[in-house]
Amino acid sequence: MRKISFVLIILSTFVFAEKPLAVLTEVLKPIQLIVTKDNIYVIENFKINIFNRQTFKFKKSFGKKGAGPEEFPEEILVYYFNKKLVVCAFNKILWFSQDGTFIEEKKTSF
Repeated sequence: MRKISFVLIILSTFVFAEKPLAVLTEVLKPIQLIVTKDNIYVIENFKINIFNRQTFKFKKSFGKKGAGPEEFPEEILVYYFNKKLVVCAFNKILWFSQDGTFIEEKKTSF
């Protein structure tokens, strides 16, 4: 009974909290979320938002729709691999550092 009471108290603290834990005002329609040791990456259609994991403060936003260098021609899927963001788009793969700095882009045939 003691464990159940403790769990209910913890849950009620989160459910009935007067203030939200964090409000990410820069995010409109998230489609993907990646959490690392230092950052939270919130991916929208053609944009990647970076927030500090401890403070939830907005750091940077990058990416836009287009066919040029560092642009995303279609909606994207993002992976975190070897301390880099790997962005997969329709006909190319792009690599960015953890802070959103562009590293490399490769065209694909699919």
